This record gives sequence, structure tokens and C-alpha cells, in this order.
Amino acid sequence: CTWPPARRPGNRVDDRSRCAEVGFARHHEHDVASGLLQPPRFLHHLDDPMVLWQTVQAVAKPGAPVLVMDLMRPASVVEAMQLVGKYAAAASPLLQSDYYHSLLAAYQVQEIKKQLYKADLDHFQVALVSDRHILFWGKIDV
Repeated sequence: CTWPPARRPGNRVDDRSRCAEVGFARHHEHDVASGLLQPPRFLHHLDDPMVLWQTVQAVAKPGAPVLVMDLMRPASVVEAMQLVGKYAAAASPLLQSDYYHSLLAAYQVQEIKKQLYKADLDHFQVALVSDRHILFWGKIDV
């Protein structure tokens, strides 16, 4: 299966949700000794973000710490273009386009908090860690 493209209006990835689950299972970092689960940065690729949260709950052991980081959607397309210029100026036009669309497909803090609430993970912490990244973490309930 191929990696799903960033979400775009009209670009449904419903049929790729299972692929994303498989990608998660294959590519997440999992420290067996501590139980730490660190999924890859692909939340912005999912049309249905609940796929990530359901998979985290299915894969993580009770009490396991979970650490997730993903892109944050900028407030405007102008800000997205500025971030592309700042962080991808030397990249090819194709990579710049992919990065731009990934930024626009990403979620904002309040949207992620709503997702976590819906997934019964509202005890997770959410923080901005850069001008383009959100970090969310917590432990799976026992």
C-alpha cells in the first residue's frame, strides 16, 4: 500500500484509512521496555483523524505513554506560503507543493483537542512546540 497523500478538499482518503493503520503499525516507534508509543507524523494525511486515535488505543498497552507530533495548520494561506519559504526554499517545486498542502491539511490545536475528547483521550496534553508543530502526549488509561 502507498502512503496516503495529505488531505485536500475533494481528495478523500477514506479508502486509504486501512493503509494508514497498516503504516502506523509498521512505522511507529515503540520502546518495549517503557511501553512508549510514538506514531509517525501522519495525522494530517488522514481524512478521518479518529483512525489514528483508535489505532493508538488498540496498539498501546494500558498505562503506556503516548507521544505524537504533527504539523499545525497555519492561520492563513499567506502564512503557509511564508513557512514554505522559510523551511523548504531549497526544496524542489514538487516538495514545496507537498509541504504547502500538508500545512493546509494539518489540524489546529482546538481541532486536535476535540478529536482527543471524542476518542476519550481528553486527558492528553497539547502544546505548540514550534511555529508549525503541535505535540500531544499522555498515557493510555488503565
